[in-house]
Amino acid sequence: MHYYNLTKPGIIYGNTITAAAGFLFASRDSIDWLLMFYTLIGFALVTASACVINNILDRDIDARMERTKEREIPSGRISVRHAAIFGSILGLAGTLVLFFATNLVALGVLLFGYCMYLIVYTLAKRRTVYFTYAGALAGAVPPVVGYTAVSGALDTSALLLYAILVFWQMAHFYAISIYRAKEYAVAGIPVLPLQKGLVRTKVEIVLFIGAFAAAFSMLVIPVAPRAGFVILGVSLLWLLYAILGFWTASSGRWARRMFLFSLVVIVLVSFALSLVGFNAFL
Repeated sequence: MHYYNLTKPGIIYGNTITAAAGFLFASRDSIDWLLMFYTLIGFALVTASACVINNILDRDIDARMERTKEREIPSGRISVRHAAIFGSILGLAGTLVLFFATNLVALGVLLFGYCMYLIVYTLAKRRTVYFTYAGALAGAVPPVVGYTAVSGALDTSALLLYAILVFWQMAHFYAISIYRAKEYAVAGIPVLPLQKGLVRTKVEIVLFIGAFAAAFSMLVIPVAPRAGFVILGVSLLWLLYAILGFWTASSGRWARRMFLFSLVVIVLVSFALSLVGFNAFL
């Protein structure tokens, strides 16, 4: 169970959902279920590897934060050596699955996200407020992996999928950084609310949600108008609530609700993208 927790299963499940959505969106009513199975297994294994290695690299930060100090490595339940071996095995297994079952484009996209997460994001998190951008660039990879496993190409749709997830990630994390600002301050992580203030953070949230809605509309409405307009409506509600944050009496409570709203949005987006694969609700 400790090794299972070390992989951050919540992250794996969430990212696998968006990877599946990208796969189904690219399939367009011609779904190769065996390819989808191998794609998601390989993706989940490499993602688990990234989470395990991240636990090793961030063990000093985790030890200082209330919500992470009981994780397996800071608490001493799993040693760094054993975690490193476990993470390496997961990464190698996932890479081999994707290499033999999918294509080099999908594998290359995933390895790009892997390196961005473990090298650029992890190093930047301790040094600059802009580490969030590196995290978003890594975190937006899952649907593109699913899409390219089918298409084998980084085309316009793949780039729009990537943009949608980048913009969503930014708004999602900025909400987290507001309501958990005290924890980040204790850990010495330079999040935007602490470095640039709440107003700047809220402005960026509004801008990223607007960009998210625009990118989603460009991708989905031309091929699935009904699904696209439904999600566009939800995105505009998300945007409206973001704007109301400038007049809230409690930024922490508002940010917590923004975070929860973002989870609803990404689930609905994944559902809408998947419907395209089943040629439903278009």
